Amino acid sequence: MVIYLVMVVLANIRPLERAFIGTFSDKLLHLITYMILAILVYRGLKFEFFIEKLLATLGIIGLLAALDELLQLFSSHRVADFEDWLYDMLGAVFALLIIMAYRFARQLLYRNKE
Repeated sequence: MVIYLVMVVLANIRPLERAFIGTFSDKLLHLITYMILAILVYRGLKFEFFIEKLLATLGIIGLLAALDELLQLFSSHRVADFEDWLYDMLGAVFALLIIMAYRFARQLLYRNKE
């Protein structure tokens, strides 16, 4: 949660925003930021079943991304954009696909050692 709050604060500092968006695409920043956030959320959840953990991560990221866009309604230099939310969710999906691929590869590796 602390990382999310830091992200929101940094995104509202105008010189930083200009420097990042001038260097990278706004959508790319959304994608990368929420990929990292999704991995951290996933790692922090304590669910017994893998699918529950995946769905909970997607739900939490969806809510945080929506909150991020809603907070931008109150900013003088930011714009709430549904497309940004979609890129946030796409970043979360990519992160979860990476996690799933890692788990699958690890299971294959351990099966071959037996």
